[in-house]
Amino acid sequence: SALDSTSAEKITLNQLRLDDKNDTLSTLAHEGYPGHLYAYLYSKQANLSNFMIVHSNTAHAEGWATYVSLSLFKHLKENADTQLKKALANYLYATEYSSFLLETRIDVGIHYQGWKISDVKSYLDGRGYNGDAAQEIYRLIIEQPTVYAAYGYGKYYFVHLHDEAQKILGEHYNEIEFNAMLLSNGWTNLELLQQTYERYMAKTCHKYGIK
Repeated sequence: SALDSTSAEKITLNQLRLDDKNDTLSTLAHEGYPGHLYAYLYSKQANLSNFMIVHSNTAHAEGWATYVSLSLFKHLKENADTQLKKALANYLYATEYSSFLLETRIDVGIHYQGWKISDVKSYLDGRGYNGDAAQEIYRLIIEQPTVYAAYGYGKYYFVHLHDEAQKILGEHYNEIEFNAMLLSNGWTNLELLQQTYERYMAKTCHKYGIK
């Protein structure tokens, strides 16, 4: 939507994918609420500069969207009222949790460690994947360097901060306050996010006398 308006927000769905309800649910969570669209609207309402509203750091933006999508399936898993729903929620949660990990590891292998197609094949075969897909995956990663890594690494950066804060704060952990902190500077770089997190934790720990 326009920077100066919050009256009309739209999500366009691919009609060809609507039959897959699980995919539609995940996509809406990632692209809409509580993912990208929510973060965008939040930044507009937080009195951030227009630059910070439209600026996007991929690791932060996709880290947030994948992190909250994971939270959705965690909620479904914890609140399933039948064994069938619980089993499905567990599967969807595990799928969401592991998504982009393979691409992230191979991206590091190719662009940092100098892997060739044969190295990708060896890695896949050694971990129970289909090594015959090595060439296709290799081409995908070299065409879009660091893109998939931003999703995988970004997600686990957010998950790590969440789990650490929850462990330290215990009963004083507040999900709403914590998520507001994650979005308080817009889609920023992870270094600034880490600094924001550390200030938040120091203030919160001091408030409740946590050492």
